[in-house]
Amino acid sequence: MKCSVDGCNNEVLAYRTQGVCQKHYFRFRRYGTYDLTKKGKIKYRLTTPDGYQRLYEPTHPLSTKGGYVYEHRMVVYDKYGVDLPDCELCGNKTDWNTCVIDHKDDDVTNNFPDNLRPVCNWCNTSRGIHKEAYVYYPGTSITLDGKTMTASEWARQPGVVVSRVTIIARKRSGASDYDAVYGKKKTHNGSMTKDSKRKREKAKSASQVRQLAEEAIDYYTKELREKESA
Repeated sequence: MKCSVDGCNNEVLAYRTQGVCQKHYFRFRRYGTYDLTKKGKIKYRLTTPDGYQRLYEPTHPLSTKGGYVYEHRMVVYDKYGVDLPDCELCGNKTDWNTCVIDHKDDDVTNNFPDNLRPVCNWCNTSRGIHKEAYVYYPGTSITLDGKTMTASEWARQPGVVVSRVTIIARKRSGASDYDAVYGKKKTHNGSMTKDSKRKREKAKSASQVRQLAEEAIDYYTKELREKESA
């Protein structure tokens, strides 16, 4: 089997899937093209100022325009493919456009599969402050069924119909953790602002006028029919 690159008569020995010889295989890996280039040698591995590892893989689905892909993202893509599991911390749906690949041990150079997990952006940015929030802001952490989260996190859980502010207010008023999170949503004791009262009265007046107009139409229609029948 000959190399599929035009003008190359080398035998394809190891890279039959790509259909190219060893020379053109590594040329593409380095430069992103089978043609000769004047760019010079491209480094396969780069380290960002933050310590993240980037690999030159121009054919990878997650690669940038420059041909590089973050190693931790490539590792997770090789594990799950296009369909990612839900966020491990909150259970929300994730995809490659919105997810963040989290390093469990906070070591960005540790890109072993067991140390990586896809999470939503909110969980990734807030994960590092949860413990401190529980320590310095007593009353804002809530524990149910052995799971401790902040009021904001509980407010985002399925089945919870109240906001973070409501949960915190309930806790401060002495409610139990369960009642603070899953207690029935209540109105503001029937109180209404002046603007709300004005709108309600206006709507009520409009309804009364509409009802009177309909009654008048019915009356004159009935009277006209009686005259025609006479």
